[in-house]
Amino acid sequence: MSHSYRCVICEHDFDEESLGDAIEITGGRGSRSRKPVVYQFPDGSLHHLVKSKKQPQLPAPELPATSSAGSEELLQEVANALAAPSTPVPVETKTELPLIEPDIEGDESQPMSTMQLAFRRIQEK
Repeated sequence: MSHSYRCVICEHDFDEESLGDAIEITGGRGSRSRKPVVYQFPDGSLHHLVKSKKQPQLPAPELPATSSAGSEELLQEVANALAAPSTPVPVETKTELPLIEPDIEGDESQPMSTMQLAFRRIQEK
């Protein structure tokens, strides 16, 4: 796939063959760069070029014709399913959660914050 280039200043299109005689003055970083590159051509002109991929236009796909009777039947089935009362699904709920005892070493007579516990662990190392 050959790339074409467009000047962001004059909007002139260039192909890869016309860049063969041009001198790259400033460049983007790498081949996938989106930054424009400045080229000086043999006639002395400067162009600020960016890559522009020309993709071929594909024809729009043709959709198969659907029968209106089939569509009406499907629409009626959907309407009936939405109109029918739905039965609720039973959901288990737990009222009691198990108690989790913290594993804290040291003086258990005083409550300890998270920061105090972290500081104590750092001091023990």
